[in-house]
Amino acid sequence: MTKQPRDSKGKFGLVHGARSAKVAERYSDLRTTEGQALQRTLDAIVSDLGGQQALNGSQRLLMDMLRSKLIVVAQVGKYIDTKKSLIEDGQLIPVLGKNYLSYFNTIRQTLQDLYKDYDPVKAVSREEWQKTVSRGD
Repeated sequence: MTKQPRDSKGKFGLVHGARSAKVAERYSDLRTTEGQALQRTLDAIVSDLGGQQALNGSQRLLMDMLRSKLIVVAQVGKYIDTKKSLIEDGQLIPVLGKNYLSYFNTIRQTLQDLYKDYDPVKAVSREEWQKTVSRGD
């Protein structure tokens, strides 16, 4: 009988892969490159939508789902970059390509749902901004 390894909290968990505790920790830790990149992406989306306070409950849920999907896609992409045998004639092998594309489609659909009621704020020109600053507004 083989012993399953435990994570840092003493629980049994995945040892490898995009959903492992180690990967989740790297993307949660803002000191890592992965964590910083993911947070910048999510912050930009939240900013587009009017800030954290402007999000409703369903949008917050979609943001959490988006986070996990982005982590999986990033990890699979990183793995594909190291394994050239997964690419045949410039295409991913069929089983991986189909699943990888389905993750991208769920990300696309989630972004469409998030931006469904999106009303972009008109950018202010430099001249308009300078007028505002000079007036003291």
